[in-house]
Amino acid sequence: MGVWRQAINLNCFAWIVFLLAWGHRLILHLSSEPRHLVSLMPDDSSYYFLVANHIASGVGSTFDGVNMTNGYHPLWMMVCTLLAWATGGGALDSVDGMVFYTRLALAVQMFLGLAAVLMLWVAVRPMTFLPPTSAAVIPLLFALPWQLYAMGDGLESALTLFFWAGLFYFLPRLKPFTGRPGGDDFAFGALLSIGFLARLDHALLCIAIAVVALMLQCSGRFPGDHGDGRRSWGGFLLKTSLWAFPVLMTAALYFAINHVYFDSMTPISGKLKSSLPEIGFQSQWLLTYPVSFLFGGVILLGVVLCRSTLMSHAELRLTLYCSAAFVVIHGLNTILFMHWAVHVWHFTGWYVPLAVVAAILVSRFPGGKFLTSGFFALAIGAILLNVLFLSGREARAFQARSFDAALWARENITDGRFIGMSDSGVFGAFRGGGVVNLDGVINNRAYQNALVESGLAHYLEESGVDFVAHHAVPLERVSPGYGTHEYTRRSHLHRESGGTILLHEQEELYRSDPFHDGRGEMVFVIWRYQPEYRYGRGVF
Repeated sequence: MGVWRQAINLNCFAWIVFLLAWGHRLILHLSSEPRHLVSLMPDDSSYYFLVANHIASGVGSTFDGVNMTNGYHPLWMMVCTLLAWATGGGALDSVDGMVFYTRLALAVQMFLGLAAVLMLWVAVRPMTFLPPTSAAVIPLLFALPWQLYAMGDGLESALTLFFWAGLFYFLPRLKPFTGRPGGDDFAFGALLSIGFLARLDHALLCIAIAVVALMLQCSGRFPGDHGDGRRSWGGFLLKTSLWAFPVLMTAALYFAINHVYFDSMTPISGKLKSSLPEIGFQSQWLLTYPVSFLFGGVILLGVVLCRSTLMSHAELRLTLYCSAAFVVIHGLNTILFMHWAVHVWHFTGWYVPLAVVAAILVSRFPGGKFLTSGFFALAIGAILLNVLFLSGREARAFQARSFDAALWARENITDGRFIGMSDSGVFGAFRGGGVVNLDGVINNRAYQNALVESGLAHYLEESGVDFVAHHAVPLERVSPGYGTHEYTRRSHLHRESGGTILLHEQEELYRSDPFHDGRGEMVFVIWRYQPEYRYGRGVF
């Protein structure tokens, strides 16, 4: 009885800590001033919001209103588009409309994240081999800032958490590894299809599952209905085919739609970031995201340490094997092929298996005061880290300056004139469109080809771009008397320079207050683009 009393107390304590942190974040999303609101989310989230409203209003899948793009993960774009339809597509008409839409999308995402944590907690709590106190680690871990940020970043992260929580919740019911071939295997494949649409690099999870299943079958350890514990090759092929069919059909449909409507069968954003099949060791990601890779190391170590504990729980053990294989494949893909624009949400898929492994590891420690003290320390750490994570974000976030500049441009750059800009999510969304994305993430393949074939200058002129904005110019480069500022773009698809244009001091129209983003003093600047100042590739 004492164990259950302790379990109830610890689980209640953990949920109170999590709900306080989650509720605080939700309140910030719903009540913060718009300038502060946009600083709480990455700039990329506004790519989704603007494109979704363009789709809902009948313009199409475009960021700037002209160039079609598929630079996003499809399932979250579907959700964002449904929200845009539900609100009448009015976010493009006014700043207040886009603010309301942003709050709504973030609130939906927050509740998706809450549902994911609850589903995972419900999945872990009845595991008979774990003490009832172990499940309390789930809400406590998701009170940490990295996991909590994933629930409200405006991106596909909450859907990713929801998918992974669903994976651990439904596996004991579907029995994809241990049950007889049948409809449940097809349902498992449908679940994997949802994961693929939520975040396309979950294709690597499908590969991980196939590799683990094949290794187990070849070693004679794939659980089955044979008396000796093995499954026949016929049963294995039937079972895995039922898994694969929904995934392959979903992927084929997705690629076909891209082939018909876009100039790239896979998202242009993914093509820009990956050098596949060319291998290059990208050690910078290990240094940039040490916490994420530490989480991955904990998953791998935990699976090894918990192997004996899980021997009589085949489905969970094999799911954790697949999760560990995914972490290895996904981590290697990041280090070997991802040469540009990896962000913290890239690792969201690691958080759920981390929480499950943590719950199992906690079960191996003695209870009593030691366990209670550990949970209390984790809760205090979560609270302090969240305070540190949220402190001063508006002061150092370029998104706040993008918002200010968007309001200025909305009033002063009218008549449908185009502005070219990289990192243009918040600026484009709150200006209401008419911003040509120059980093290429939410543009198209034609832009990448134009950079290397004719150059940036020619592309801007052909696209009717009359102004160029830069979200973070080092202040010393544009101090009074700077004359000209060199603006260079690079084709990340072809990994070649796209040329340079000159932006003249006398054509500077707008400048933000200076801000410090960790690299030094920066300013947001808008120039009128004058072709006579261009030079480099594309001059004619």
